[in-house]
Amino acid sequence: MRHRWLKGETATDHDILPEIKSFIAKARLRRGIEMVKLANRIEALRMQEDEKDTDLPADTGKAAVQGSTAAGKDPTDKSSPSRRLSRAARSAIFREVVLAKVKEMKTEEEKTKAERTLTELKDKSK
Repeated sequence: MRHRWLKGETATDHDILPEIKSFIAKARLRRGIEMVKLANRIEALRMQEDEKDTDLPADTGKAAVQGSTAAGKDPTDKSSPSRRLSRAARSAIFREVVLAKVKEMKTEEEKTKAERTLTELKDKSK
């Protein structure tokens, strides 16, 4: 109890509440930007895909919002003490990213295979 922190000798009148509010606002903005970037990436990958039977939603922006509200919370509701993504939303986003990455890798593999076959045909014709 004789420690100077406990005695209050190091206390100041500095109010950190504005700094905390600023940090929370920046974190919220970063989270929103990441959701938009993710939705754009998924949309770009979906457009690259030639197959019509896709697991990706047609409107990825709407899907991102739905994923973030999977816990049944309104994104405009300011009464929520925590604005973090729910476990279901994180799972949905992770699933979409994995599906998009797998499809991207599959497309790249098919392209490489086609180029290899074309090269082999050229070599045989010589």
